[in-house]
Amino acid sequence: MNMTYYDTHAKEFIESTKNCNMELQYNMLLKYVKKGKMLDIGFGSGRDMLYFKSLGFDVTGIDPTNYFVNYAKGLGLDVIETKLEDYETSIKYDALWACASLLHFENLNEALIKVSSLLKKNGYLYASFKYGKYIGYRNDRFFIDMDESEIFKYLKNTNLKLLEYIVNNDAREYRKSELWINFIFKKTK
Repeated sequence: MNMTYYDTHAKEFIESTKNCNMELQYNMLLKYVKKGKMLDIGFGSGRDMLYFKSLGFDVTGIDPTNYFVNYAKGLGLDVIETKLEDYETSIKYDALWACASLLHFENLNEALIKVSSLLKKNGYLYASFKYGKYIGYRNDRFFIDMDESEIFKYLKNTNLKLLEYIVNNDAREYRKSELWINFIFKKTK
């Protein structure tokens, strides 16, 4: 259902997210990693890939939505049309960026195990979720909302250690009242 939603609403999603100020979130990750190979999981408008590329990161993006892939290719970005669970590579990344993407996985622990397998030892993951404890469907998409205590039950067998989190308002002006939680994890093994 998530893919159907994004296939149908891709253009309006890009327009509503491409100019959001993400400085707070970027700086969370940049405290830990300044260069290297990065994978953007569920890149949407390509906004974050463009930013990290401008800093010199070697950025690749994966997303299953054809419209997003074609849009990002038009921006000159290195992207692959695939689902996270189907993505196979021998590359180990220094950093992973999962802005509002892992929240759509019904089996979040499996998704985090997959994400961890893509990271180098001592690599970093940024991930964001709507803040709260809701699990289920809203607006034709599956969501796992998260808070600072719930995340720990999804970290089993991931080798991911939580380093920090911040709760902030949505970056989209028309959704400022919605809260998000942003996490930084480090792969320990």
